Amino acid sequence: MLEKISLIENGPLFSPFIQGYWRLASWNMSVQERLTFLNQHVDLGITTVDHADIYGNYECECLFGEALKLAPSQLPFAICMMLLGFGLVFALELASKKFGNV
Repeated sequence: MLEKISLIENGPLFSPFIQGYWRLASWNMSVQERLTFLNQHVDLGITTVDHADIYGNYECECLFGEALKLAPSQLPFAICMMLLGFGLVFALELASKKFGNV
């Protein structure tokens, strides 16, 4: 398992590797395949992802969200990833206080 790192004092913890989702729309994965892929890299300790609304002709975050919808137990992870997409570091701190370090 990968050791997590903190970017700010008492902030959320991030994996030292980042899974990119820039080309998610071109991977042609089913919703279940996307969830399986996400779970595989989370199981490896890669819990930090890069995606943005403009990736994949504005489809990336929707495709990512569809996969997470199949796994409601990952809601804290989903909230942190959505906030990262908006670049709201202070909101991540609030999420960390509510859900613990993710």
